[in-house]
Amino acid sequence: MSRTKRRGFTLIELLVVIAIIAVLIALLLPAVQQAREAARRTQCRNSLKQMGLALHNYHDINNSFPSLISFGDVVGGSAQVWGYAWSAMILPQIDQANLYNAISIPVVSPPWDFNLSNSVWPPDANAGKVIPSYLCPSDVIPAKMANLYNMGHISYAGSYGNNNWGNYTSLGVYGDGNPDANGVQTRGMFPMSPYVSLRDVTDGTSNTIAVGETSGHTTIDLQACGDGAYPWGAWAFPPLHMGSSGRTGRAPPNNTVVGTGGLIRRNRQGFNSAHVGGVHFLFCDGSVRFISNNIDCDAEGSAVTATPPQNKLYGLLHSRDDGRVTGEF
Repeated sequence: MSRTKRRGFTLIELLVVIAIIAVLIALLLPAVQQAREAARRTQCRNSLKQMGLALHNYHDINNSFPSLISFGDVVGGSAQVWGYAWSAMILPQIDQANLYNAISIPVVSPPWDFNLSNSVWPPDANAGKVIPSYLCPSDVIPAKMANLYNMGHISYAGSYGNNNWGNYTSLGVYGDGNPDANGVQTRGMFPMSPYVSLRDVTDGTSNTIAVGETSGHTTIDLQACGDGAYPWGAWAFPPLHMGSSGRTGRAPPNNTVVGTGGLIRRNRQGFNSAHVGGVHFLFCDGSVRFISNNIDCDAEGSAVTATPPQNKLYGLLHSRDDGRVTGEF
């Protein structure tokens, strides 16, 4: 009887098969990563959409948008404290009414005396709650920031305007009609005072930014910030820095600056994103648009002395009533 010889794989054939599989995996992984990032970007856009609906519902009830930060008295004392941020004020409108009722919203009592060096924040354990809709899925900052009072993180900030923060020691620079030493005023949707309503958006709701991403910060940014008060972003109230609740259009999207030790960090005054190429913004009409890093914009810091502030497109989008026509973007 004849026997049939069974022939196995040679070493060369096995190596060829392995090489082919490796090439296919190498081609597949980027596609999978792109698909995941596309899903994360969609989720980020949806979160901003929900914030837009919440802000409009808040406006329907209160006839205005919330202020950037509310203020109230220290219990048992005469000093003033920073209160809760705009993102805390719209909790009932994002199906977080129970959390809103659990926190202590302070009573507004002007005139306000505020100083960054000695401000105190309302102690509230509920400020550590994680709100999924306030988190961009591409944001690498922990949802609960253990290094910052265990506060709940937020990946978004309100638009304070199109100019620099100005003088930190005087609340007047944050109010309309109260320019800082350089003559610029806050013209965004979230000034410190007074409250802004849709009737104040004379440039048109489709041409005015309300909220933008701040999801691009990393732990290197914290290391590169010498004052130790980096605004990571907290939904409840601003720990140590105003940039936790609001940002400006004073610099291009994803602008970087040189920090401590020569480390490059993202500009803590402006908007930034973990998504490549630009930043998602919520406009006052409820639409969400992705603005490129290459948008027509003044150089970082140039808006500080501009009167009126900024002539470039990006700065105009952060102003609600500059009266100038904006182009395509």
